[in-house]
Amino acid sequence: MSVRASFASVAAAKCTRSRSMQSQFVVLNLVVLPQTFTSNMSRSSDPIVISPATQTTVKLSVGGMHCATCVKAVETQLLQQSGVDSVIVDLATETATVECDTGVNLGELADRLTAAGFPSQLQHSEAETISDTQTQTSVHWTLMGFFILVVGFNLCLNAQVLTVGLAYFYNPEWWQAHVWLVRGYSSLSLILFAWAYRITVPRRVRSLTASLPVLLGLQFLTIHLKTPIPLATVHPLIGFTLFSVSTTLVHRVSRFLFPKAT
Repeated sequence: MSVRASFASVAAAKCTRSRSMQSQFVVLNLVVLPQTFTSNMSRSSDPIVISPATQTTVKLSVGGMHCATCVKAVETQLLQQSGVDSVIVDLATETATVECDTGVNLGELADRLTAAGFPSQLQHSEAETISDTQTQTSVHWTLMGFFILVVGFNLCLNAQVLTVGLAYFYNPEWWQAHVWLVRGYSSLSLILFAWAYRITVPRRVRSLTASLPVLLGLQFLTIHLKTPIPLATVHPLIGFTLFSVSTTLVHRVSRFLFPKAT
């Protein structure tokens, strides 16, 4: 009987210990795990902070490129712009892919290339492309008007030389036509000067256009200014310089306006 009582007491102790462990497990499930779950939920509900993108990639349509030297010049111009990280220029498609900071003024990239002699513009969506096409058409005709005036100036300049010969060797009445031609291309030089600084053209075109009224003013001084040393001796030299500038201006504007033709 004592042995049976001993086994019974041992079994009762194990049963009590098992019940105690079960109650601890229940308490763990009811108290600890919900707190852990709630803690995880609170962590997951915290706002997610996404840092804004600092890089962007844009594509430019670039005209006026004819060789590898042109490609290198376009790359150099774009990389000199602050914020530009990399440039890939494709001569076949006449495009430039630029990776730059989001703060970079994209319009300045196109203007920079245009001023360097490579007419450029940003590539946009279809709707924006239609709008850009309309703007390009307007700009094209504005440049065409500028080109027509440049050619008109050059023709008037050549015609006035012809009238000098006609007036001197044939009929003095041609001097009147000579005077009107001089007045005409002098007025055109001022119009071209103002126009060149209101449209987007290469710096070289602007400098050539600005030199026209300067040279005409010097010619006027050599004729009408009385000095101990006759300034009229340099009048022909200024005239030759004027012809050179006028012809170069026609060539430069035609290259800018019709890049594929040259």
